[in-house]
Amino acid sequence: MSGPIAMAIPERERRSIVRLVLVAFWLLVFEGALRKWVAPQVSAYLYFLRDPLTLYICFLAWRCGVFRERSALLLAGMAMGALAALLAVMHIVASSGQYTPLLAIYGLRNYFFYIPFAFVVGRCFRFEDVCALGRHCLVAMLVAAPIAVLQFNAPSNSPLNVGIAADSRLQFDNLVSGGGKVRPAGTFTSVVGMTQLIVVCVIFLTWAWTTSRRPPPVNLWFGRIAAVATAAALGVSGSRTSFVHVSLVIGAAVAVAPLLPGIGTKLRLVAIPVLVVVAFTVLFPILLPEAFASFMSRWEDAAATEGERFSLGLMGRALHGFYDFFRLLGEMPVFGYGVGMA
Repeated sequence: MSGPIAMAIPERERRSIVRLVLVAFWLLVFEGALRKWVAPQVSAYLYFLRDPLTLYICFLAWRCGVFRERSALLLAGMAMGALAALLAVMHIVASSGQYTPLLAIYGLRNYFFYIPFAFVVGRCFRFEDVCALGRHCLVAMLVAAPIAVLQFNAPSNSPLNVGIAADSRLQFDNLVSGGGKVRPAGTFTSVVGMTQLIVVCVIFLTWAWTTSRRPPPVNLWFGRIAAVATAAALGVSGSRTSFVHVSLVIGAAVAVAPLLPGIGTKLRLVAIPVLVVVAFTVLFPILLPEAFASFMSRWEDAAATEGERFSLGLMGRALHGFYDFFRLLGEMPVFGYGVGMA
């Protein structure tokens, strides 16, 4: 970013914030590995590993004037957080001990804690920092993809999937795909982390391979190796969400191609994603036949279930969360059951 806010931040402090954000990123990537395979006995505490660093980053940003220019979105998010905190206190008092302060803190943290952090990144990162973050994502994929492949081929109760804790309460449950195959989480504790990493890598590689900028943001061979790792992770993911998100990214890239200047840029933005999709479609069942069979089984089973429950199938499932809560209005208290209760 090179706008007026970024230019107003002292460069030394801005670069310090960028470095700390990258540290927070790697803590996120390896949080699951630490909780599953290094120190499962303190897994509940490692969940909050990034929070002190996040607070420190936001403090540095505040001291440097990052929040000096007000944002309606940031103010709205903080106002919602304050209202949710007030609601949590009301629930704690009214529930007579059933709804605990710890559970309220957990819910508030998940919903509102990282809202200011997003604005820090948006206002402190410049173009070269975004490129660096993209390369860090590709390196993270090079680490996570081989683990995901091993997890897919391992039994669901393997230490690779549930962790090394002997106590079942400290082990991690795994979602399954077709044929009972595990949906691998890589270095994360949840498949959601792996899904988002796959999509971010696809976004960055799509841009890196189609941009006319020189030098390119990613070394050619490094990008190819990272692309193979990303494709492998996608193939064994068993996640329809991952495939849908990647399809949306590729579709959006092709759709905006006519709007960009230069015939070369237009051709690259159409030809390269299409060629990659064709290559993946052809090679997926050949190189990863077990993963392909598992994913197709998962897709067919889910489609049959969604066809019974939702009028629009997969699309209905995706939109379900935007309207289903209306069904609950007559079945629950006016103020609900508490932030984080579910």
